[in-house]
Amino acid sequence: MTTPTIPMDQITTIAQRGQEAVTTAVRTWTETLQRYATNASPEAPLPTAEDAHAIVGAYFDLTTQLVADQRELTSLLVDSGTQTAEAFVSQLKTTAN
Repeated sequence: MTTPTIPMDQITTIAQRGQEAVTTAVRTWTETLQRYATNASPEAPLPTAEDAHAIVGAYFDLTTQLVADQRELTSLLVDSGTQTAEAFVSQLKTTAN
């Protein structure tokens, strides 16, 4: 009987991709806010349409990446859990015989 293993390298890769997505989104938001703060004045109090689109785009890019990473991680955990359950049942059957 083989002992199921959790693919730690894949989990690490997924976590790193999530961290990179968050870092990129925060960087984009920071740059946008810096541009807004630099250009803000009483005559132009609102961000430009370009800035608003950058914020929205960064948000959805981040969300898309995080959901994809969560899906992959969940799939890995389900596979690992299934292997563990199968190994447990097999061991029980062997012990019962």
